[in-house]
Amino acid sequence: MHPPTPAMKRVTDAAGNRFADLSYDEVSLSDIANDLGIRKASIYSHVESKQALFLTVLDEAFQVEAAFAQQCFDSESASSLPGMHYCESLPKRYGESMHMRFLLRNAYLPPKSLSTRVSSSYEDYLQRLLEAFISQLRQRSATALTEQDFSQFGDAYLGIIDSLHVELIYVGAQRFEHRLRALQRLLSAGLELAEKVREEIK
Repeated sequence: MHPPTPAMKRVTDAAGNRFADLSYDEVSLSDIANDLGIRKASIYSHVESKQALFLTVLDEAFQVEAAFAQQCFDSESASSLPGMHYCESLPKRYGESMHMRFLLRNAYLPPKSLSTRVSSSYEDYLQRLLEAFISQLRQRSATALTEQDFSQFGDAYLGIIDSLHVELIYVGAQRFEHRLRALQRLLSAGLELAEKVREEIK
């Protein structure tokens, strides 16, 4: 993918800010043009339609947030619970990143006409998280867990992610910390028990 021109980047940023806070149907190209101080016709020199612009922002959001998530996993200490740095970063990221708000809002409330495309991008995003989590878990418990354990804890981690994403969208950051600590405790206890059982079997 070629990097966007500065003019195109301004258009996608303005569109992303709109789509992050409003539904697809509530956003018009005229609104985006007004935000930029340009004529609506000027937008058509960059994209052919609102749908094309939305999908461009979707692809950009996926790339940006997948990269951010990977940075979280890469910077995680060996002694920490796998995947928790990403989880702990979510409230701040959600507040600061238009791309994160766009991605989550549209993952749970996608435009009907684009729901398949949005769902596919979000599933790809979750798959990146799953692979990164299992990679971290293997580094911690390579000899203590079975392949079935890795798969089940991966599914459990995605359940945690889903719960935290919903908390951000529908409730807000004020209750996020309580939900995170409860889920963190369950994951930690589950991993410790599984590792203990596998060690006793050997």
